Amino acid sequence: MNFSAIRYRSIQKISSPVLTAMARRNLARVAALFIGAHMQTEQKAAANNPVNIVYLPKAGHTEDIMACFQGHERYGIHTLDRKLVKAVYAAFLPKEMDDNNYRSTDPKIQAQKEKLRAFWVRVLEYLRLSMRFDAMFTGNFSYASEQELASACTQLNIPFIALHKECMKTPGLRPFYVEVYKTRKVPFQGRAICNYNLMESGIQAEAGVFDPEKILVVGMPRLSRLHWQRESLARFGGRAGRPTVLFFSFNHKAGLPVLGRKLPGSYETLKNDLEKLNVEMASKACHHAMVRLARENPEIQVIIKTKGDPKSKRFMAGLLGENPDFPHNLELVEGGDLLGLLNRATVVASFNSTTLFEALALNKPVVIPWFYEIPDPSLKPYTLAMDDAVSYAKSEDEFLEMMKEKALSPGHADSAGELPVEAKKLLEKWCGNPDGKAGDRVRDILDSFFWESSKR
Repeated sequence: MNFSAIRYRSIQKISSPVLTAMARRNLARVAALFIGAHMQTEQKAAANNPVNIVYLPKAGHTEDIMACFQGHERYGIHTLDRKLVKAVYAAFLPKEMDDNNYRSTDPKIQAQKEKLRAFWVRVLEYLRLSMRFDAMFTGNFSYASEQELASACTQLNIPFIALHKECMKTPGLRPFYVEVYKTRKVPFQGRAICNYNLMESGIQAEAGVFDPEKILVVGMPRLSRLHWQRESLARFGGRAGRPTVLFFSFNHKAGLPVLGRKLPGSYETLKNDLEKLNVEMASKACHHAMVRLARENPEIQVIIKTKGDPKSKRFMAGLLGENPDFPHNLELVEGGDLLGLLNRATVVASFNSTTLFEALALNKPVVIPWFYEIPDPSLKPYTLAMDDAVSYAKSEDEFLEMMKEKALSPGHADSAGELPVEAKKLLEKWCGNPDGKAGDRVRDILDSFFWESSKR
């Protein structure tokens, strides 16, 4: 077990319960010292006019933050584990008050929210005595455990910014999420929401979750490093490695309406017309096709990438068994950064996944399954339309053969070169970062807050 895994388990099993106990006893000073001891510095600010940011890590959000601030000497980067924020939350509110059930008119619940907010104000005041931090970032405007932390930051004039990573909302999802945002979530209590694209900003504005003037489009920051990587290969060249198929696992509800809850089964039952939507057969077929591809083609490396969270672990175990007998050339990767995997890949496949846009930014060939439930007209409003920028496989056998052909084709040996027009249009529409400058826009927004403060 590596250091990161040990740290994860120790925070989950030991530190979190201890912090919850501190919060229940209203020990704000002790809690601040405890949280401070757990915070990690990933980059020290080296400039004369430093800005120190604290971010709450989550897959995708961590990569976005690094793309914005890593290597820019003015900015210090510090990590506050989200499990510790959840531990404080657990001292005041029940777990049923989750991301999709935070709105409440119950006076007792409102009183507990106020107590939570007041506790965070005291913790932050004590924490700032031992370390300087100027802003805090999260990956979504509506994570339940962070709502009162955002309010406390605002009360103390610390910019709390949502660098919102869940932005791939197809036309069918728009009315669903407008309703969810309106009825399940509370207005954002931070300083700004930065989205990848206009679609997510439009949903947030229509739902009234925040002042529309403070809902900003910056693009997907982590896409920038893929642009840089592709351009570097074009300038300096790169050596093709072993033919590698990278498949991003997707479950039966990929890109379809769901309401995740802290309830048995993890999801709330929706209205029947939405509940029945699924891609279960296609999902199973794609996973089994990857195993078959590896068995039949030992010269091809096959990688199945999952999120690595408990839900994906249960899904994979149910699909392929607890201890599957994989061939030697099939690798199951759980969690972690995608850049290294994308660099290794010769061809990439998935369905309704943000990662497909990242593959396009690296000029990798992309294959999308288009069989079983997926071509059904009822799913069309919920399907990411990627048009001529990708290849569509009309059957499980064709899916397997396409992956094999593209993996072994000499023309797909590296990702250097100019992006095709179709790919550029898709990246601009969905990721808002065709220029590799999303990080610049985020830094400009953050710096503007301190400029405004200095003028007061």
